[in-house]
Amino acid sequence: MATTALIVLLHLGPWELTLELGPPERCRATVFAYPGDRYVGGVAPALGRVPRGTDWLVAHRSLPLRSWVRVCRGSRCAWAPVMDRGPYMMRMADGAVVNAAHLPRVERTGRWRGCVDLTPPVAASIDLPGRGHLRAGRVEVRPLRLQLRRTPAPRQEV
Repeated sequence: MATTALIVLLHLGPWELTLELGPPERCRATVFAYPGDRYVGGVAPALGRVPRGTDWLVAHRSLPLRSWVRVCRGSRCAWAPVMDRGPYMMRMADGAVVNAAHLPRVERTGRWRGCVDLTPPVAASIDLPGRGHLRAGRVEVRPLRLQLRRTPAPRQEV
């Protein structure tokens, strides 16, 4: 639907399309939807099903669903769509690591374990170290911003 609307808009007149990277977020990335992941949270809102270990996608708590991000670890980068919310693993004050997805916001007093969850193929493409739920590392996440502006029509001399 959105693609069709964009195509119609582009045919209606002169437009300028700009793609740029948003501000970087440096944080810890974790992996989800690996075989045996007992914390995978169910149906991904933008996917319409439970994410699989072969899907190419990421989960982010605040970026818009279906938007695209660039995730880099060192010089290795990958582009992927945000199709789910997360990560929701939190380290509590007593040191316990819990899935805070189902905790009321007032009880989320710990520290988030990461800012982005990657599926195994995305994690492998940027050489994220570790295995299964222990796979984690520092990354830089930058959202892709799309700007569409109408440009003035050229004046025609009479």
